[in-house]
Amino acid sequence: MAEQRTCEVFKDDLWQVIPFRSIKKGDEFRLIEPTGELVVDKYDKSEFIATSNVYLKKGTYEVDIQNNI
Repeated sequence: MAEQRTCEVFKDDLWQVIPFRSIKKGDEFRLIEPTGELVVDKYDKSEFIATSNVYLKKGTYEVDIQNNI
């Protein structure tokens, strides 16, 4: 089985590990590579706000995030 990223959501002033598919609209979350490195976007941002619940698209779980512009 391939290694997967870890997903953490910020709740009650703590980062808590959850399954990616459990992200809900409004959650602040981050993803961590199996190597321990934070996933960053093109703006060098590593924390994201979900603007949708997680959904399935062509067999892959996805979530919309707040634009960084």
